[in-house]
Amino acid sequence: MIQEASIFPTVAWFLRAAGKPEITVAMGNMFQKQSSHSRYFIGGPNKTQCLTVPVKHTGSKKTILNTEVSYQEKWQREHIHAIKSAYGKAPFFEFYDYRIFPVLEDAPILLETLIRNSILKLAAELLPDTLIVFENLTSDKIEYSKLPGYSQVFEDKFGFRDDLSALDLLFNLGPDAAYYLEENIGL
Repeated sequence: MIQEASIFPTVAWFLRAAGKPEITVAMGNMFQKQSSHSRYFIGGPNKTQCLTVPVKHTGSKKTILNTEVSYQEKWQREHIHAIKSAYGKAPFFEFYDYRIFPVLEDAPILLETLIRNSILKLAAELLPDTLIVFENLTSDKIEYSKLPGYSQVFEDKFGFRDDLSALDLLFNLGPDAAYYLEENIGL
């Protein structure tokens, strides 16, 4: 199965990958601004919040593999603060935050490295028996269907939000997140 390269991919991305022995992540697509290549969504206390990784623009089109991350802004600190605000009261936040934050703090030069590290970190918890392979391939954008609900921090305020990063699933369900994926294979 070929999956699109995304930083901290959505729950739906992982649900599509669940139960597969191997997933290939297509890293050869052209970088697209305002796409999941450089942004992800979390369930913030006031709304769904979009977190974007700034990239260096050179004027020419680049693939994900040769797009550089910009560190002119303190975006890492902003992302970590936003994640803490959104999930600090989630049942399993304190069990995973120290594993997730280094992905943002490491400051890799290439976006490809940041995407790779975010996928591998989440996959270690959510798809422990799945081999993740990164290749210089292209993939089409995949449309996902609605997700079965699970308990979320601000669900009483906003209802269930199904377009969020798998960080949401991990911080809210903890070790049961992998079970949620197994139970909902094929949806």
